[in-house]
Amino acid sequence: MRLYIGGYGQGKLSYVLKELHTEESCIVDEENYKDFIDEISYKNEDSSISGMNKSKATLVVNHLHLIVRAMMKQGCGIDEIETEIMKLADIEDLAVICDEIGNGLIPMEHFEREYRDAVGGILQKLATKAARVTRLVCGIGMVIKHDRTYDDKTW
Repeated sequence: MRLYIGGYGQGKLSYVLKELHTEESCIVDEENYKDFIDEISYKNEDSSISGMNKSKATLVVNHLHLIVRAMMKQGCGIDEIETEIMKLADIEDLAVICDEIGNGLIPMEHFEREYRDAVGGILQKLATKAARVTRLVCGIGMVIKHDRTYDDKTW
């Protein structure tokens, strides 16, 4: 799993799609995440998700921060969200893209503070398990973690 973080409008999705070198990618975002979450909860014994490993498609989870927000708005608890999201860490051919939302002023609203904290905690845990973490600024990626045991030939 690779994690890509950066501010709003920094070209994260374009960067990831260019880095994939493939026409086949499945993009999951805040609009279609519910079906995806259900699938990772009941994945096959061979860890394939909807046959993606068989089709050589790469899964891209875009706007992770908005997925977390949507789940919180639906009443899911932070522990439940974290448990579901951390299942992503076990998928090898996966790119997770998330905006950095923890910078700047602390929000006045309680929900907004909880949301920022939840996303920050999830990103910390995903970064720990990720083979590579890339931070993007102006469409330029800076690798801030790279596990040398990961086989880069798959990307």
